[in-house]
Amino acid sequence: MGSMRAFIITSLALISLSVSSQTQLEDCLPVAKQNVFVYDLANLLSDQEELSISYQLTAFKDTTSNVIIVVTHPDFCGYEPSVFAIEAGDQMGVGRKDLDNGIVMAIKPRNNLGAGQIFISIGEGLEGAIPDALTGRIVKRMIPDFKKGDWVSGINLGLSDLMLLSSGEISEREYLENSGNTSKQKLLMFFVFMLMFGLIIIIAIVANTIRVMSVNHLAFGAALAIILAEMRVKHNAYNQFSHGTGRYRNSGFSGGSGGFGGFGGGGFGGGGAGGSF
Repeated sequence: MGSMRAFIITSLALISLSVSSQTQLEDCLPVAKQNVFVYDLANLLSDQEELSISYQLTAFKDTTSNVIIVVTHPDFCGYEPSVFAIEAGDQMGVGRKDLDNGIVMAIKPRNNLGAGQIFISIGEGLEGAIPDALTGRIVKRMIPDFKKGDWVSGINLGLSDLMLLSSGEISEREYLENSGNTSKQKLLMFFVFMLMFGLIIIIAIVANTIRVMSVNHLAFGAALAIILAEMRVKHNAYNQFSHGTGRYRNSGFSGGSGGFGGFGGGGFGGGGAGGSF
């Protein structure tokens, strides 16, 4: 009787510990927001860099339905990088429920709490296209930039590889053959980055100019002058276009409206790879 009572008490204690640990991890993870794919809790990216990455991931989600999120965190709340990334994918519901097609890139910078760490977790529906060995190679290609503190270059390099593989634009064999040509790919990504960012800004300015014209019955030139003047006054104007915190929050640049917003899935079974720097 005594041994049975001890067994029950021990079992209840383990269950309580597990529930408590799970609750702590849930509290540590960012809250998923539809059409938001960058959660820079460690403040590694500028507003413009975060905006550009967000537009890349939004366009990728809209064209393939695959979902990639980037989460930076100062300490992963003490959890192993793999646990943090996998749980982020499951708890935040990254990807589509019927496809399990989500990817989580979790990054912790080097600081007084320890070495820098990265883990890329792959949803079960994409493990065939991006096996662990390939994920490991992607991580290794990103780490040199991270060591230099060039976060945006490392992230863009990794995202480029992940998007090519998960969309089927390149096979595992082709990736292994071409992944050594890092410098050319970085140059190409830089030009793509600059082109996309420039187009985003132009589209945002033109769309908001048309809106001001319509609301205030102004000529295009006068409305454009108002938009440009306000952009000069407000240092974080681009961030307002993205996050909806300013005057133009309803103008349609928050990463899409309606339809599948990137969350509602999960299905992260442990696939992925990581590294330290």
